[in-house]
Amino acid sequence: MVIRGDRPWTKSFMDCLRAGVIPVCIDTFYQDMGWKNINIQPEDLFLHFSTETYSVEEIYDECLKALQNKDRVLYMKNNINQFYKKYILTDRNVKNNYHIQCWSDFIAAKILEIQRNDYKLISNQFISPLVNEIKES
Repeated sequence: MVIRGDRPWTKSFMDCLRAGVIPVCIDTFYQDMGWKNINIQPEDLFLHFSTETYSVEEIYDECLKALQNKDRVLYMKNNINQFYKKYILTDRNVKNNYHIQCWSDFIAAKILEIQRNDYKLISNQFISPLVNEIKES
């Protein structure tokens, strides 16, 4: 479960990606991150719900329905694994799956970088000038 707290993001999203499990996002901003601009369909990576539209019971029922479709679960988990390897581990220039520190700086900097560069990933480095910009704001 990736539930929004006092900010529109949460470290549990990155925890889900790292663990290779399907994030179930509730009232987060992850569905609006421009996934389609980098040829990724958000519904292929995670489930997203708004409490303005769904009750807790409906969210639970939708999650159960999704889990019953084993082919879809395997498809989504494979996509999560590929996304994590391509965009997270590659950007960190690492080969093994290990705990990512400063995840919020990393993800915020990468989102800004991709958006500012017409939705193209320019830098494969973790540290960029945008990280300092995020920390200062």
